Order: sequence, then structure tokens, then C-alpha cells
Amino acid sequence: MWKKDVSWWLAACLVFTVVAFYYGVTELWWMFDDSQHLKLVSHYGLKVFTHPAAEAGYIPANFTPWLFLNYWIDYQLTGLNPKGAYIHHLVSMALVMIAVFILARKVMGPWFAAVLVICFFMSPVMSTLMHILCTRHYLEGLGYSCLSIFLFIQWREQHQLWQLIVSALFYAIAALNKEVYVPLIGIFFSLIFLDFIKQYQWRVWKSLTPYMVVATGYIFYRGYALGWHRLISGYGSQGEHKGLQEIIYYLWEVVSYNKLLLAILVVAIFSVVRVYKHEQPGKVDFFRFFVVAACCVICTLLPVYKVMHTADINHNYIFVATFVVWFGLVYLVFMLCPEKFENKYITLAVITLVGFVFYQAKYAIPGTYLMSYSQQSNLFERYKTEGRFILYRTENVQLLQPVGAPWHHSGLYDLRLQVLGQPTGPVACSNICQCDPGMPVYTWSDNQIFPAELAGISCTENKVVSQ
Repeated sequence: MWKKDVSWWLAACLVFTVVAFYYGVTELWWMFDDSQHLKLVSHYGLKVFTHPAAEAGYIPANFTPWLFLNYWIDYQLTGLNPKGAYIHHLVSMALVMIAVFILARKVMGPWFAAVLVICFFMSPVMSTLMHILCTRHYLEGLGYSCLSIFLFIQWREQHQLWQLIVSALFYAIAALNKEVYVPLIGIFFSLIFLDFIKQYQWRVWKSLTPYMVVATGYIFYRGYALGWHRLISGYGSQGEHKGLQEIIYYLWEVVSYNKLLLAILVVAIFSVVRVYKHEQPGKVDFFRFFVVAACCVICTLLPVYKVMHTADINHNYIFVATFVVWFGLVYLVFMLCPEKFENKYITLAVITLVGFVFYQAKYAIPGTYLMSYSQQSNLFERYKTEGRFILYRTENVQLLQPVGAPWHHSGLYDLRLQVLGQPTGPVACSNICQCDPGMPVYTWSDNQIFPAELAGISCTENKVVSQ
């Protein structure tokens, strides 16, 4: 699989660079949905794999058992210390980088594979996922999907049965990570369809059998776990989908959130028009390109059509779409470039990559919604300080308007009781005038937790007074 060329060096340099860039996430604490997932695996263990949601204790909205497995591993190894979980997160990212590189190298060679990896893994959407531990299943699902596609391509060339079986196994794991990877079977279908119209032999469809078995098993497994009435459930919109308008809005969010991607996309579209105008590729080649591209777009958008309107808030929903766009753009550049690179082209490519990484690290990533909001409100430090206060303090006190959703706080209460065996401790209070007057009230101020009265916060005649 690996020839004696630059591949090993490229992969090692890429992994080292990106891991070093994101190493700061190991200082983060449990945030967002983490406490609920930890509570689940600390109490129910691996029942999440064998019991229905109602018995295993998780909300039957999305089916992500592999995510729970990751939290279970983290809990078994490091308990309630989040550092081990974030190191695990970094290791997962490094392995996914290698998986993406392997697939891209197969399709367009090592240099363009390196371009794809550095562009995507240094993108704002990847930065957002790296800072939110409970989105790890999007990341790992991508890695398993890339390995599945790679082995399928290998099977088409070498026709070794084990490649097809292992590819289907990776597809199964990707689907268990997140529902967005279930439509991956459509990519396999499109490639087999192209083989069929080229050979007109029905036997080519046999290669789809392992994936059909996986997809069928997934349907029954999902129905058993969530309930058959929730087979196609999700977080989706309560209203009607707005059709093309919402799709365009979603795609705009993909390119606008990823900053430099918009400019690159415009150049790419111009290049495509120019190539098709002057070179006029054959109808067969155009048809093959259209079939695969259409399947990629459909399989990417189908799982998220209900939540497209929330893409500006939940950027994990544009993760797969961002990868597909980057992959398509880099592949397009690969098709437009000369077959043999001269040294000056390689030098130019390296300089361009360095410049791109600098731009992303200096301007694009710090400008993301999550990072800019964190800088304004010290979000990450506040999660850590207030989280430790709620989890480890034993006094019956109240914490005024702590950061995070109510389920984050309730998860910490349950962990304090179930894991630490401590029935008493701080609780959240949303309004100083509604807090229990018999319990002391604390609040976050100047990056520390103070008694509310020292911070100048009090309630007078049911009105909040800040001095």
C-alpha cells in the first residue's frame, strides 16, 4: 500500500503539524453534552449496545452507539478527568488524517492528498469539532468511511474478497458513529452502476451484497434500539422544509463559514467552465463524473435536510459537506494540472501550503463563531471553573447562571452522586430573585467564582440589581 516515496514523510509531517496545532484542546473540560454521555456510560456501561434506548437511558433521537463506546473507553481509562478524553480525541483525529490521506493518495497521488489533508484539517469547521468533544463521532465516522471507500476501490482492482468484507465492516462502524454516514452505500451503488453500464454483466451487482447486508442489519438494529416508530427520527425541524431555498442557504453556510473556501470555489468553477469549453471531454466521461458527483451531493445532503436551517449554529451539520467540497476542489485541481510535476511546481505548492496554513491559523480559525465567542466570554475557562465547582464542591450552595444548558448541569449533579457518592453540592440558579434565600449564592465574575453579594448582585423587590 505504501511505496518507497514521499508518502510516509508527508503523512508524518501532516499529523505532527495538525496535532501540534490542536494540542491545546487537552486543557479543555467537559462541555456541552459531555456530562450526560459520561453519566450514561458510568451507570449503564455497554448496555447502550445491547439494550433499547428506553432501557439504556439515552434519548431515542439519534442512534450513535459508537460515540457512547468512546466515552466508555475514556471513563474506564481516566474516570472524570477530561484530559485523557481529549488526548483520545487527538489520537482519533490523527488516525482519521491518515485514513483521509490513504484514500486521497489512491485517487490523486501523495502531493494532492497532502493538500486536501492540510486544507480540511486546518479549516474552521474542523477546529470547531476539535473543541467540542461530543462531536467526535462525526470525525471518526469520516475516517471509517474513507477506509471503506479505499478498500472498495482496491477490491475493484484486485478482486480479493477480504477487501470487500472489511470495507463493509468499516461502513458498518461509520454508520454506528453517526447517521450521516449511512447513505455512503449510495457511493458504492453509483460506482457499481458505472461498472454495469460499461460491462452489461449482472454479476457486478454481487459486490453490493455485503453493503446491503450491513444496511439491512443497521435498519433492524436501529429500529430495535430507538423503536420502530423512530426509525427515521432525528433532531430535525418541526416545520416544513423550504426546499431549494433551504438547500442553497445550507450550502452557503458551508462555504461562508470556511472563509477562504468561497474564493477557492469561485476559481474552481471558473476553471471547470474553461476546461469544458476548450477541451470538451467525451460524453461518457462527463456522464461518469455527473453520476458520481450527483450521488456524493445527494448522500451528503439527505441526512441533514431536516436541520439545514440550523447550520449557522450547529456547525457539525456542515462537517461532511465541507469535506466533500474540499475533496472535490482538490481533485479538480489534480485533473487540471500537468501529469508530471517539475521542481518549480512542487516548490510553489509547498509555499502555497505554508501560506494557507498561516492564514487559517492566524485569521480564519480565530474568527469562527466558537473561538470568537470564547475569547469574548472566556467560554472554555468558564466551563472548567464552574464545572469543577459544581462537581467537586460539597456545600449546599447555588451558582448563578452557570454556562451551559440545563442538561449539562443536571449531568454534573448525577455524576457527583453516582460516581463520587456525594449527594450534596452546588446547584444552578437562573435568576438571583428566584434562588433559595436560605442558600448562599455564587456567581462567575472576573474569571473567578465569588459570592453574589461581593460581585454586587442582589435582588431588591424582585428586581435584579447589579452594582
